[in-house]
Formats: sequence, structure tokens, C-alpha cells
Amino acid sequence: MSFFSGKVGDFWCLLEGGAGKTTTYGAPPLRKPEKSCIYGLNRRKKSNKSPDKAGIFKAVDFERKEEIMSGYKWTQSLSREIFETKYMLHGEKSPEEVFKGIAREIAGAEKKEKRDEIEALFYDQLISGKLIPAGRILANARPDSPMKNYNNCFTIDVEDTMNGIYDSLKEDALISKMGGGVGFDISKLRPKGSELSRGGRASGVISFLRIFDQSAKTIMTGGQRRSAHIALLDISHPDIEEFITVKQGDRNKELTQFNISVKISDRFIEAVEKDEDWDLVFDGKVHKTLKARYLYDLVAKNSFIHNEPGIFNQDRIEKYNNGYWAFKMDRVNPCGELVMPSYSLCCLSAVNLCKFVKNPFTEEAEFDFDDFARSVSTGIRFLDNVLTQTDYPLDKIRDFSIQWRRIGLGFTALGDTFAMMRMPYGSPESMKLGEAIAKSLRDNSYRSSAGLAMEKGAFPACDIPKLLKANFIKELPEELRSMIKAHGLRNIQLNTVAPTGTTSLSVGQNCSSGIEPIFALQYDRNIRTGVDDETKTETVYDYAWMQYLDYKNGSGKDNEESPEEGQKTEKPSWFVTTMDIAPRDAIDMQAIFQKYIDHSISKTLNLPPGTSFDEYKDLYMYAYKKGLKGFTTFNPDGSMKGILE
Repeated sequence: MSFFSGKVGDFWCLLEGGAGKTTTYGAPPLRKPEKSCIYGLNRRKKSNKSPDKAGIFKAVDFERKEEIMSGYKWTQSLSREIFETKYMLHGEKSPEEVFKGIAREIAGAEKKEKRDEIEALFYDQLISGKLIPAGRILANARPDSPMKNYNNCFTIDVEDTMNGIYDSLKEDALISKMGGGVGFDISKLRPKGSELSRGGRASGVISFLRIFDQSAKTIMTGGQRRSAHIALLDISHPDIEEFITVKQGDRNKELTQFNISVKISDRFIEAVEKDEDWDLVFDGKVHKTLKARYLYDLVAKNSFIHNEPGIFNQDRIEKYNNGYWAFKMDRVNPCGELVMPSYSLCCLSAVNLCKFVKNPFTEEAEFDFDDFARSVSTGIRFLDNVLTQTDYPLDKIRDFSIQWRRIGLGFTALGDTFAMMRMPYGSPESMKLGEAIAKSLRDNSYRSSAGLAMEKGAFPACDIPKLLKANFIKELPEELRSMIKAHGLRNIQLNTVAPTGTTSLSVGQNCSSGIEPIFALQYDRNIRTGVDDETKTETVYDYAWMQYLDYKNGSGKDNEESPEEGQKTEKPSWFVTTMDIAPRDAIDMQAIFQKYIDHSISKTLNLPPGTSFDEYKDLYMYAYKKGLKGFTTFNPDGSMKGILE
């Protein structure tokens, strides 16, 4: 089956068969593939015995604009409970109402004559579970919503003056109040002991971080949750040792609202490999000289024991900065998937990969790339509209976001997708499929953004000759580079992989999160109740595992085997969970996707119990050599207990 462009109403959408002069929503037509765009294990006749129970059954008649609904089925109560408590506004009674409201609000960015049809398109993707918006969109995006922030997180600047620091603190508070997380780089702040212009000595970066931390503890983001923060510090800053070790003590007392990460460089890694000295410098003055290997070991040791700090390779990030001529991408959001300049935002959604697996769990299992391309194209348009419809916490963020129109479309359920395709996560066949998915995501995203530029105009700051010289753009297929040369892009950068934890658990019905493998077939999860910091424990089951139990009982039948009884079911070899995967295989998978993702990837590497520190240091270097932009780990033998939230 292939999808080609065909006209419906006054815009173009992907349909089976047919042909057209333009592609989906203003983009050039998808070329007819030389081979089928369905990726499968073999080419034998398709089987009809496997169910495709998405839990959602929906069709849309675009001409009549009618929804034909046969019900929204929840596969487990926790998914429904989270959806109802986190994402349903007062008065909403069903997921259908939620998704209709979101579709209407986000389609409001369209010209009046297209609005109804684009709304129907968005609703189709949302109700089918193929497109999963980020949490603030799910919670807030309605025409009559009292909270109009549709973005999860933001970045700010922190200048090295008293006014600058406290201006940033105010900005941080205003963002938190609107429901956003905050990321910033504190490398501009002078180190501890530096002379001040009016006498006295500077108290250092940690002292000011504590002020931000206390403010974050006080403010409930959007009146609903604590604020998420991340602080970065350059490996050359004179306060770097204190920064690295700040969480060695009681984690319940020190910077509890912050993740921390260290910005490294290629030159630093070279100094580590050559066992060279490393200068700690501020404002051109060398404050201290240490061995580079000492600093590397200090970062690795604290990450090994305390799971922080993470690391970000600033040179790798800058190499693939599409806006290289105008700014540096020296900030990151709290989960690490978006590397951005200051006063940027996270405009996020994910495509649910397991929705594109046909004939799951059979030898005829296939991944439908044409259907995937349709969802990617819709997702790009959806997020671009979010930028138009959302409110902004700061004028500086609004102005910068509209000038550059940065978005982050990613995916979720990779682990479940591999299981449904009968491919063990980390196997050669999974790596091959993963690369095909990553390339399709990139190419269809850039094709759609170029199409939107043709339809609506490029992002205002677009300089096409300079854009074409960006390293990431140079690696695109010539077809896409020609489109960009002719029309520019609607968005400066387009793709990421977010953790999608809560949205995957609720809307995704506990599909595997983001790029991660299946966490476990069944596990107890600690859930925040919304009352202070109280949590409750509930047992949840992986989405693909529940689908597999359905499959075993025959297509179209109710599941006769409960999840509890499913514990007795033999696990097929292709149901790979987090602790089954060798760390280097997990890094290899992330590296494959990073080649095609213009932002970063949020991924936590879970270490096998008993991993030695020397083995861990080798993994750090291996991740760097494989080209990762960031690296974060969790050590079950460390001092921090894992809480699934």
C-alpha cells in the first residue's frame, strides 16, 4: 500500500492511490517508491489472524466532517486515571472531547477556509493515538482554556550582574507560574572568591543556584506541579569541582529542583586522552590548573554513584546548529532533548511508532512508512500552529520563537515497536529498522517544513544561503536541499526524542517511552497523587505485552488471560526489557538516531547491577566516540533510588 497526494476539500492530504501536484498540506508530492514502503520481516502473504487492537476505533468522513466513533477503550485503569486527572479540563467528560478541543484550538492558526478540514485532520491523528502532544498541549490547548501555555519548558540567560541574576530569577518564576520547566547556563557567573567592583568577594555559582532552587520549591508550576530545572556549567569554569560534587551529600537538601550537567568539548576529551593539564579560566584569567583526567574521573565518579551530573558535548551540538550564523545552542531543557539558545522554548509532540505496525507478532509483521509519513507531516503542521496559538511567559521568548519557529517532533514506543515486529531491541535487524525510521522522520519533517514555507512563508529570520551551509542541511537528500533553496524552511530545527513518560503511560496506554526499550512487562509505578509530595503505587503492564496476550487468544476476542496470568506466559526472545540490553547496544541505538535528529535525544542508560567504575568510564568515552550530544545514566547500585513518576 502506498499513499499519494489527493485533494480533499480545499487542501491536499495523503490518500491511497491517486496523484497530485502538491503533497500533504503544501509540500511537494511524495515520490512513488521503487519498492513497497512497508518494511517487513518477509514478503509472504499477509495474515489476518493477528489483531491490531489500538484501544481506539475511529474513522473520519472529511467531506461530511462527521466523526464515526465506536468508543475509546482503555487497556488499563491507570492510563485512564492519569488522563482524567492531568489532561481533562473541568466539564470535559471523555477523550473525544479533549481531542476535539485540542484539534479546534490548534487548527485556529489556519486560514478560515481551511480550518474545519485541518481540524478534522488533527482530530483523526489525535483520536487514533498516532500523534501524542506534549503534556502542556494536552492539559491546556482548548479554545476556552484559562491557561494558554502550550509549551513544556523554556531557556533563559543569567548575566553576571546583581540586576541580571535577579531579573533571571523573576523570569524563572514567571515561567514556572505558567507551567514551564527552565534550563540555563551559569557559566557567565564569576567564580567563588573573585573580586567585586565595590569590594568583597563573589560567593560563586552554587550560592546563586540555591536561590533559584528555593524559588522553584515555592512555586507550583501552573498551580499543579513542582518546577523542573536544569543548570549547565562549562568544564573550564573555576567553580566546576564544587558544581560536580554539589549533590554528594544529602540529596534531599541540595538543589532538589535541579538536574545538573557539565558542558564538555572535543578539546577537553583530547586533553583527557593525552593526560594533559586543564586550565580553569574565567574572563581570560587562569584561576587553577588541574589534570584533565582528574576532572573526567570526577564527573564520571559522581555520575556513577549519584547519577549526576550528565554531560553535553558543546562542540557536537554546535556542529549541527542550523542557525549557526546568529546564535549558539548553549542551553538545554530539563530532560535534555532540546539544545537551544537562550529565550527559546520546547514545542513538543511525539508520533506513536507502534501504531504503524501491521500484523504485529506474526512473521508477516510490517512497518508502514507511508502511514508514518502522513503522521509526521501532520505533526509538523500541528506544532507550527502551536507556536501561533500559544501564550508566552516572556516577550523575549515570544519574539525569538516567532523569529525562528523552533519545534521538536519526535516519537515514542520504539521498544514496543521492535517487540511487535519480532525484533529484539539492539539486534542488527532492529538497528536497521531504527535507522530507516530515523531517516524517514528527518526527511518527511524537513519536506513538510519546506512545504509549509512555500504555503505560509519561511521563518522570519531565514537566510537561505546561510541555511544551506549548515552541516545538518548539507547531509539532507538533494531533493530536500532543492526545496529549501527555493522556499527556505518554516522552522529552524524540527526533531528530537523526548522521554514522553506520562504521555506514553496515559495516551499511549503504557507504551514504551521515547527511544527507550520496554522498561518491564509488568511493574509497580509510584504515582504522584497531586497532594503535596504524596505518591501511591499501582501495578501497570506494558502495552505491547498486553497486545501480545490478546494475540495469543485470537483476533477479535476479549483477552481471556489476565495480566496476572500473563506472568506465567513464556516471554518470546524479542520482548527485550531495559535490563536485558547490553549498555553498548543501547548507546549504538541512540547513536543511530542521533545522526538523523537535529536536536538532542533524552535517554537514560540503565547500568546492569554490578557494573564497575572502570567499565562505566569506558562507557562514557564510548558514548562520546559514537557521536552522542548528551549522556545520562542510572546506576541501580548508586545512592539514588529509582522512582518511576
